Amino acid sequence: MNPESAKGCPHFVAPNSFEGLFAAHRFQFGHRATIDHIIVIALLMFACFSELAVAGTDAQATIAVPVGLRLAFDDEFSGTSVDASVWHVNNHPASWPGEKQFYSRDDVTVQQGFLRITSERRDYMSHYYVSGGVKCLKPFLYGRYEIRARMPETDGLWAIDQLVTASGGSPFNSLSFQYFGASPRHVQIGDIWFGDDGKQHQSVKNWSDPNFDAAAWHVYEIDWEAGSVNWYVDGALLATQTQNVPDFPLTPQLCVPIGPSFAGNVDMGVFPQHYDISYVRIYRRAGQPQDAK
Repeated sequence: MNPESAKGCPHFVAPNSFEGLFAAHRFQFGHRATIDHIIVIALLMFACFSELAVAGTDAQATIAVPVGLRLAFDDEFSGTSVDASVWHVNNHPASWPGEKQFYSRDDVTVQQGFLRITSERRDYMSHYYVSGGVKCLKPFLYGRYEIRARMPETDGLWAIDQLVTASGGSPFNSLSFQYFGASPRHVQIGDIWFGDDGKQHQSVKNWSDPNFDAAAWHVYEIDWEAGSVNWYVDGALLATQTQNVPDFPLTPQLCVPIGPSFAGNVDMGVFPQHYDISYVRIYRRAGQPQDAK
């Protein structure tokens, strides 16, 4: 074993042999090594090798996959930068009426084990505010989409967690959680689509709880099957949709627009703000038509 790999093991000196391990603890084989000493050393060895085994295990092996599902895709954000093979990082002006931000790739980072989208007051590309957004490059058709996140909590911010049409074109559909910083105890659940008439339609449900704090960590799930969609927060079912359910691939998208009137007046005194996501996972059931690619 490499001495560097033994860091973090209590009282461990990374010996070259089991006898060296005993010597490191002032024990040796033979009549001077008592049974108690042998037990102590064995426990230390077990603790160290167990720690090293866990440290070297792939992240997927530590995920508790729900019964009846299999993990098709996950990003645990354990690196130091956004994985460009998995995520497209937005770098363009705002596109929705009333938004004030420029989406900058510099405001999307990976740090401390999570994806961070930063919203800030900064002059950039003729915009007064800067924020961030990402779109996943792993579209899928049906499954359970899950993130663990904490939202920014200030007036004027609109944090979005959604599944959107993978192609970005027609037909368009969005299954979403939306959080408005002006309403920290409230989550909006939405299904937005364009009908055959070319017009936008939506089914929106509002959920609130006086004990809910969106700035704390919560697990958000969209369970999407043929003919039905269920939205959950921390395992509690909030809404069900059985009409206008998309039957074509969707993909995760996360972003924070700034300034639409329905998000409240922007409070310039509380920037920067952060939307943190500790993981994104997609689970599949047996028989569902395709994996996340």
